[in-house]
Amino acid sequence: MRRKNARNLAFTNGVPYLPTEILCKIFHICLPKFPEVTEDGELMVPSVLEAPILLTGVCRRWREIAVGTPSLWCKLSLPTYSEEEEEWQQRALGYDLWLKRSQGYPLSLALYCYDDSDSLAKLRVLLQPYINQISSLYVNIGCDADKPELILTDFTMLQELIMCTGGGAPLAKLIRHIPSTLRSLHVRRFDQKTS
Repeated sequence: MRRKNARNLAFTNGVPYLPTEILCKIFHICLPKFPEVTEDGELMVPSVLEAPILLTGVCRRWREIAVGTPSLWCKLSLPTYSEEEEEWQQRALGYDLWLKRSQGYPLSLALYCYDDSDSLAKLRVLLQPYINQISSLYVNIGCDADKPELILTDFTMLQELIMCTGGGAPLAKLIRHIPSTLRSLHVRRFDQKTS
């Protein structure tokens, strides 16, 4: 019995000391599916209970490795909706920290555009420093979104765009703002499942 407990303890204590390259591979396997969407079509926001955020709380070494691995921070879901200014500021700080950790790597973002241009304007301000890193964009545009074309302007490095729209979303307006760098465009209706 003692030998079994000692072996388990040795294995448990040995995991944090795996070579950094092995831990990085394990960390990538732990990342959630992107974009993570609920049954209602809503984007799942980053959670402290999932990688990569969860990995930063295990121990100092794991935190250093996770924070220092830009590829763990290259995918982010950002819902936009009306909320109190203080709540937005708090979330924006977290999103900005996430994006800074990507350290210039190409970004894949998932955005849910709800109902007002004020939220979209705040999102544009948040994304402006990273606009040249964004290579892939998943945009879920509600039929009640006000000026959704704001979200598609100035993406000079965008190569992939997936737009999910409701019945009333103005596709013609949106398509006029697609950058010339785009290589892949997918348009889906809300009632279709994402793959």
